[in-house]
Amino acid sequence: MKKSVISLALFVFILGSTAGFTEEPSKEYMLKAAFLYKFFFFADWPEKTFYESESTIVLGIMGENHFGDVFKKIEGESIHGRRLTVKRLGNAVRPEMLRGCQILFINRSFDKETRSILASLKGHPVLTVGETATFVESGGVISFVAKEDSIGFEISQTAAERAGIKIRAQLLRVAARVIEE
Repeated sequence: MKKSVISLALFVFILGSTAGFTEEPSKEYMLKAAFLYKFFFFADWPEKTFYESESTIVLGIMGENHFGDVFKKIEGESIHGRRLTVKRLGNAVRPEMLRGCQILFINRSFDKETRSILASLKGHPVLTVGETATFVESGGVISFVAKEDSIGFEISQTAAERAGIKIRAQLLRVAARVIEE
């Protein structure tokens, strides 16, 4: 557990030390960016998710971009043998766009639409991540939560299983809370 916390802190330092960003994200969004990136390494998607062996692996970001250019440095990196692509979806909520993501971050500005967005993803292997207090109760997989002077996360194991995604034990162990039916 300590090793993963140290590697996460090192990753945040690397992201934070990159010069030339047009918009500097807050500490909160630097941490969330690091977690989003790390989630790719602790989740397994069904093989049918990827149509080609050389396909991309996609992080979608819905809503306002509080991350600035933080993902520029890692975009194109190889994750599970696939090239990382970051799609800034803005306020687009067309289900076909969302279903093309392996991880979908839903900004708190979509709080009222969360249930309908998640319903449109039903049966699709999308690891949904939100930042509202009721996100996992609404059917999302992971929700960021405030933890003292830091950020933690909750995981709905049930929502992950419904999406066909397996969350690895290492990630479950460091979650602030794991919800299982």
